[in-house]
Order: sequence, then structure tokens, then C-alpha cells
Amino acid sequence: MNRFYNLLIGCFFVLIISACSAPFEYKYNDKPMQVSCAGTNEKLLNEALYSFFDDITVYYRTKSNDPSQSGMSTYEAYANYVYNGALGQADYESIVSNHTKNVMNELRKETQLWDRKPAMSNLNYNSEFVNCLISNIKDKDMALSIQALNSANSMTPKLMADRFRLNIKAALVDPNYGMYIALDTYYQYLFDL
Repeated sequence: MNRFYNLLIGCFFVLIISACSAPFEYKYNDKPMQVSCAGTNEKLLNEALYSFFDDITVYYRTKSNDPSQSGMSTYEAYANYVYNGALGQADYESIVSNHTKNVMNELRKETQLWDRKPAMSNLNYNSEFVNCLISNIKDKDMALSIQALNSANSMTPKLMADRFRLNIKAALVDPNYGMYIALDTYYQYLFDL
């Protein structure tokens, strides 16, 4: 009988503590939805995309010792990021903001988005959401390259690094491509931080 009461009290405290945790706050609610693909929380992924852009823009603007770079555009920050980020060599711990850490904590709950036993990437290239992103990339050659590597079970952002660098402008005007780069070159590395 005593065990039952201890268990009951323990469960009660767990419920109280979990109820007291703050709900996730969306910082970019006022921003337009960029991607519409089934298979995951679109609102959260939209938040992830805007948070990614903010992180890299802030980091690369402040990283530069050149005062003229304080006005660095998102495109320039993005180009700087992709150079190392596509290889998994960006300084993720310095780039990531507290808000993005919270976004990543929520993204971890999106089970079909991640490969829990990654061979080469934490991103689940076979998920409904990722396949939708890839098939909706406007640059059809890029989409076909990603699909071909995925079909051969060889897809990793490192193999696509040069293509990502060459087509960086497209990521700023094609939300599906931008989201794919954010997930494959940023969030999948944050997954293990």
C-alpha cells in the first residue's frame, strides 16, 4: 500500500513539473509561411527557417572585424555560412541563438523528420516532409541531384557542398531549397549539440 502512495505522489509531482514548463514561444508568428509540406509541424518549421536566417545573419555580421560588414546582407551572411556549414564545419555553438536552441528542442520531437540511427546525417531523407521539400525545389537539376544521391543511399550535405555554394542565391528566393539547406546543413548538426 505504501508503494502505491509513493508511486501516486511521484506521478503527481511529475505532472505538476511538466505542467509548469513554459510552452514554446513563436518569435516569427508575423512572418509569412514559407513552406507547405505535410508530414510535420509546418508552423514550427517556418519558425526554424526564420530563426536559422537570423542566427547566421547576426553571427556573420558581428564576426567580421571590418566595420563595413556590419551592414552585411542576409545573402552575404548566408554565403559565408554555407561555405563551412555545408561541410559540417561551421562554428555551430557560436552561431546558434537561445531561441534556435528552443526551436531545436521542439524539432527533436518531430520523429519522422530525423534518422535516430544516422549513417551519414541526422535528417531523415525518406520522410514525407523532406521528400516534399526536395520535389518542390525550383532548380530541377538540384532536386534531381539530391534525389539521385538519396536513391543511392549516399546523400550527405558534404557531397552537395559545392552545389550548395554555387546555388546559394536560389536558397533565398526558393523557400523549399532554403528550408532544405537549413535542415541539412544546420539543424541536423544542432541535433547532437
